[in-house]
Amino acid sequence: MKTVRLILLIVATAALALAVVVRFNPSSLLLVAPGLKVRSSFCSVWKASGDAHIKLRQLKVAKEIAQASHVVRRDGRLALWSTPAGEFWMPDGDDSILPILLAQAERNIYGVGEWGVQKGDVVLDIGAYVGTWARQALERGAGKVVAIEPSPDSIECLKRNLAAEIAAGKVIVIEKGIWDSERTLTFFANSQSGVGNSFVETNETTKALESIPVTTIDKLAADIGLGRIDFIKADVKGASERMLNGGAAVLRRDHPRIAISTEEPADDAPAIARLALAIEPAYEMKSGPCLLDSKDIYTDVLFFRAHR
Repeated sequence: MKTVRLILLIVATAALALAVVVRFNPSSLLLVAPGLKVRSSFCSVWKASGDAHIKLRQLKVAKEIAQASHVVRRDGRLALWSTPAGEFWMPDGDDSILPILLAQAERNIYGVGEWGVQKGDVVLDIGAYVGTWARQALERGAGKVVAIEPSPDSIECLKRNLAAEIAAGKVIVIEKGIWDSERTLTFFANSQSGVGNSFVETNETTKALESIPVTTIDKLAADIGLGRIDFIKADVKGASERMLNGGAAVLRRDHPRIAISTEEPADDAPAIARLALAIEPAYEMKSGPCLLDSKDIYTDVLFFRAHR
């Protein structure tokens, strides 16, 4: 009888402790959730539990931005949105992505301080989409932003959103993708949202666009006369290793700070990190938060900067 009471006391104490933990940190339930898949060796269920508040905060901010935003007018396949962060042209149909991008900017997804954009930086925005992050980089003091985007509709929005900055010479728009060689490729455009466009990933919602030009970071820097590059932000949907290989000379020459989005299933965060460090051993790497998408735990962003 005493043994049964002891077991019941232990179970009750454990249940009470779990309830207290969950009350103050609901994301701790991840620790016992079944079927989770950890896609990155930089992550663990424990770390994802600790980082869950970042995604929850982003979702909350995105919802608030969406509620405060509306379409001002449409022009063919494009729509002009009024948001708390200003007006942005978007490919019509991408209604849900703009609040997410602005919420990501609010949490400084691509770094701050010694890991982020600094005053006077020459910046590459690879996968610039419609220019939301390029605008943030300029607000942080970037001296010049080279906005690189292959999607035709996104390019038109990018040019409209940053027209004044382009006219002032602060932004250069490159209508290409970034790869490890100069050529043309098939581009898989997401028919439901331009944010999922990729040269690598395709699914039932994508349509193939033929003969989209791609180039390398090294050739681009030479072609437009960039004497230095200080910061590279890359959201290239599974092509990160191709991008690094095509920018090896710039990485060795300039040691730019780098922030690479690694949220897509095709992104292998450890392989990307190994390649960057092999190209330039002077780099140190920092992993961004570990986030949960459905049942997948992934590294959100990888950061690199040269040792001082």
